[in-house]
Amino acid sequence: MMHEVIAESEHYRVVSVYEECRLEFKKEDRPYVRIGDFYGDAEFAMIDKNEKFVVTGGCGAVIYRLQEPFDDFTSKKNPDQAILMGFDEPIYYDSVEQIGDNAVRLIDADGEETVVEVY
Repeated sequence: MMHEVIAESEHYRVVSVYEECRLEFKKEDRPYVRIGDFYGDAEFAMIDKNEKFVVTGGCGAVIYRLQEPFDDFTSKKNPDQAILMGFDEPIYYDSVEQIGDNAVRLIDADGEETVVEVY
């Protein structure tokens, strides 16, 4: 099974493993956290310039807040940990761009743009 680093910052690394995205902690000794699971491989990942959140996407998108308790993105214990988009009715996202400290623009396969305020 291939592990591909698709985003990296000072403290974090996002690794794509088949259809799953994992957040690894570069300076802490703790296990990885699942931050995305897609139909097919992830198309992209972006770690916020201030390391407050990470966005992963492909068939759907996940905006994962980089804050304790670092639960799995599907955890029912902490539903505020992640924002899930385009999973109920599948949307294929091609890219993401950070457009502000707390905002991103997602672009889907049809060229449609969606702006999301994370905080």
